[in-house]
Amino acid sequence: MNAIKLLENIKLIRARKNLAEERGERDLNAEYQISCFENCKNALYRRERKVLELYYEKDFTQAQVATEIGVSTSTVTRVVKEIKEKFKIMLQ
Repeated sequence: MNAIKLLENIKLIRARKNLAEERGERDLNAEYQISCFENCKNALYRRERKVLELYYEKDFTQAQVATEIGVSTSTVTRVVKEIKEKFKIMLQ
């Protein structure tokens, strides 16, 4: 599974799962991807989880994330890079 694509597409994957459920169906692939995402997310430090939620799940810009959590934009950039690396390792 491609970790970066999972991060970048989690909202679409969740929407696909919800659409299937509305039809009374199951999207096992989406369920699996969401499960992998949540497992990886839960393994992150609290600040990393917050950045992930704001940046990938709520579509904040890195500047908005920085303002929200009270750090510099460069810190957010570094944390996003760390999140990507951790997801890559966990999803190998």
